[in-house]
Amino acid sequence: MYTTVSARLDARLKEEAESVLSSLGISHSAAIAALYSQIVLQQGLPFDLKLPPKSTRFGLSYWELRDAVRTAAARCEVAKVWLHGSYASGTADGSSAVELRVDAIDEGSAFDVNRFARDLEDALGVPVHAALTSNLSRKYLGSIKETEELLYAR
Repeated sequence: MYTTVSARLDARLKEEAESVLSSLGISHSAAIAALYSQIVLQQGLPFDLKLPPKSTRFGLSYWELRDAVRTAAARCEVAKVWLHGSYASGTADGSSAVELRVDAIDEGSAFDVNRFARDLEDALGVPVHAALTSNLSRKYLGSIKETEELLYAR
């Protein structure tokens, strides 16, 4: 016998979660059934409940940052933007800068990464350090690989 479960979710959260589930080949009903099965098996939630990282309590929320990057990137010749550093690792505080790695659509174009960073600073009210991937060393790229997160892809 089956029953229906309904829940109120933020529209953006639902959209992004369903996109992930779709790429995994899982329906939202199957994901909810799996969650409920794990709750029963583990006699509790199958994950730890924790306070959000400092960056979402004292600085920018992930959603604010992501939306500002997507808006600015859509206006510019940007192919991809990755977040790294303290905002990506959840250790940002009031003095932290947003650190971004950027791929331009056409590396040979007159894309101005500094203007892109200034536009974001104006929108977010915090310092933004942005660098083109092509200008970064392999060693540096290797050092940020573990913490970086893709925020935008055209």
